[in-house]
Amino acid sequence: RYAKGLSEQAVLDIADDIVDNKQYRVYRYSSSLIKKLKAEGYYIVLISGAPSFIAKKLAKVLDCDRAYGQLFEVEDGKFTGNVKYGEHYVESHRLDKTVIINRLLDVIPFKPD
Repeated sequence: RYAKGLSEQAVLDIADDIVDNKQYRVYRYSSSLIKKLKAEGYYIVLISGAPSFIAKKLAKVLDCDRAYGQLFEVEDGKFTGNVKYGEHYVESHRLDKTVIINRLLDVIPFKPD
């Protein structure tokens, strides 16, 4: 709702700026843990309540394999202020991590120890 009426490109440009300039504010523990787990061959998924375009940009910086975030509706190149709810949501507003993980297990080769 905060981006309602703003151009999609302007918001994406701001998101780029935020990730470029604030990425180092991610907890050091989180970024070092991600690096350690990636080196050990883990598949890393970032699930966030942040807008998906920010989650995906941050996931790229952190070398995560996938990212999920809130999807915002865009019409005619402008944000409507509405969230696009879909298959990964529960209670019409919250990402359902269980659904996401179960779907990932269906598509990602998983080798239990």
